[in-house]
Amino acid sequence: MNVVGLPLSMRLVCGNDHDSISAVDTIRGLVNGSFLLADKAYDSDAIRCYVEGCGGIAVIPPRSNRKRKIDYNREVGKTRHRVENFFAKIKRFRRIGTRYDKLEKTYMGFVNIAALVDWIKFDFVHAA
Repeated sequence: MNVVGLPLSMRLVCGNDHDSISAVDTIRGLVNGSFLLADKAYDSDAIRCYVEGCGGIAVIPPRSNRKRKIDYNREVGKTRHRVENFFAKIKRFRRIGTRYDKLEKTYMGFVNIAALVDWIKFDFVHAA
């Protein structure tokens, strides 16, 4: 099933921590034989090794300062806009976009509700 752009796993991290630090924990168990679409911020050897070790393919554009050249499938990478569209969709919920909630549980609860709305609206019949 093609679920590009639908959330499979989410994690809230501190604002001063880089997302790539918690990326492996977030994607653990989800990569088996599939593509991992990410932006340049996630271009690290550790993430690439983990994805390849799980039988997946990391579709991450290389950073411009990378010393060792990495192959990047641009055609598959073009579908990453669907992932970005998910974030745009949940930010339409004012409570999520402005981060009114102070507690992690409350905030992630509303993020999960927004993700469920996105899953419910997904047209499963035409995705297969």
